[in-house]
Amino acid sequence: MIDGLLNFTSRSGSCPLLMALLAIAGGCASDGVGDPDAPDAGLIADGTAEPSGDPSADPGSDSEAASMSSSGAEADGSEVNGSEVNGSEVNGSDAEGDVDGSDAEGSDAEGSDAEGSDAEGPETDPSLPTDIAPEDSVDDAGRIVPECHGLPLVGMKYSPGGTTLPNKCAPFDVRNNNPYAVRCIDAMPDFETPFPGDEYCILPPPPELGFQLGVHPGGNVDYWDKMWAGDYSFYEDTSLTEDYILDPGEDTLQNYLVDFRGPTEERYFYRRNFRGRYGSHHGAAAFTGSPVTEGWQSNGDRVLGTSLLTVQNAYTDIPQNTLEISPEEEGIGISLPLNSGLNMNLHHFNSTDAPLLRENWVNAWYLPKEEVTRRAQGILIAAPVNYPIGMETDSEGFAVARTETQVLSLWGHRHAWTTRFHAWVVRTDGSEELVYDSNDWYDMPTYSYNSVAKNPEPGKGFDGASSGPLILQPGDEMHFNCHASTTRERAEELGVPLPTAPITWANHATAGEMCLLDGQTTGGRLFGGIEHIVID
Repeated sequence: MIDGLLNFTSRSGSCPLLMALLAIAGGCASDGVGDPDAPDAGLIADGTAEPSGDPSADPGSDSEAASMSSSGAEADGSEVNGSEVNGSEVNGSDAEGDVDGSDAEGSDAEGSDAEGSDAEGPETDPSLPTDIAPEDSVDDAGRIVPECHGLPLVGMKYSPGGTTLPNKCAPFDVRNNNPYAVRCIDAMPDFETPFPGDEYCILPPPPELGFQLGVHPGGNVDYWDKMWAGDYSFYEDTSLTEDYILDPGEDTLQNYLVDFRGPTEERYFYRRNFRGRYGSHHGAAAFTGSPVTEGWQSNGDRVLGTSLLTVQNAYTDIPQNTLEISPEEEGIGISLPLNSGLNMNLHHFNSTDAPLLRENWVNAWYLPKEEVTRRAQGILIAAPVNYPIGMETDSEGFAVARTETQVLSLWGHRHAWTTRFHAWVVRTDGSEELVYDSNDWYDMPTYSYNSVAKNPEPGKGFDGASSGPLILQPGDEMHFNCHASTTRERAEELGVPLPTAPITWANHATAGEMCLLDGQTTGGRLFGGIEHIVID
């Protein structure tokens, strides 16, 4: 998720060492916490990760004011593996405004007005009952069969939002059955490209309810006009796709600038949906604060600005894994910058034997200003990374709550040599609670902690987390551990040569490692055990 963070080495201004770490947690910003009129700092994404084996992605960071970027030497692990970053300077000091509000996110926009006026093709009456089992509700291509259409899908232009499911024969599913992220393959039965991952393409919100930004061959301009017209030829135009292709074995971190000016009036948002094709490892999208020229950049330096999203799987939603806004998230909001471009910091790698296409889609849904009552803070805690070859190693980081702090979400970040990442709370009375457990480096999950989300039980050998609100009292500690294996057996599992030198902090899936705990809190903040930075 924060690969490339060590490109930030500047200590200028009020931004301390390792700005990229803080960029994920919110950047170097002065924030008006609790004041929806104050300049906004971004939101750490509270996404959804359902184990799928699919590649992952992960974006976001934030700072008010105009964009700031820094370039510097590539990471060698030295500055990150010591006390300066061991959960201290990088612990989510920055307020990352969140906005919520399901009422303003299209909950009433489920009719034809929000779906496009030119819907066509055979559709069934959504009110009619069906006896079709969920596993039979999609065809061999993965498209919802007509008998199970819960909405008039064919010809639909916009994701309507609301609570009516596209597939009435199956339960809600973040990726496959979501009214806020209707799949292109269901609305456009002839949609097919030469690249894997067509099922991740999603329709945008209606313009009056939100917006969509993304990375596409040929750019964002006229993208949907061509898609709605059934013209997918640009996916086969090598002059357009050349810069988006990821060849087998490639591993790259690169910025993409989106020419987005936004609305002309003040708007807020919270609900978001991210989708990315195969090959994504992380994505961090932040508004630049000024106009940009669209296209790929020559570097992967992080840009600090109001966050749109931070994710590290191919299908992340906020709120996570539910159509409801939990009571714990109500009133949280992000102010949408005006006249601003968007920087997408994207890490991709291709472990297949065929070319992949770097492409993604991000939906964001508006929220009325009067519903915004509070913000969330990002947390970002780093642990040392310096793993000798031929052994198993544990690296631990921690942070402390100084005031009552409600943890809204957590997600970890590591690379291929780390076989398990888990986090636990140590209470002041000495009791411990396992709250996060990830066993698949390829698809690290994000979990929410509220009265709505029901998480798989942790500590069972598969991904899971505790369920229910997670509240830390003053003195309670959040710990996490990366269990790394640099053995020959692990190298054989990964299909890579065994390194000859210790593995240190670096932006590469197999040639380097990272060990970070990310998330968001409200009410209070978490601070590292050695040093801390407070951005108010």
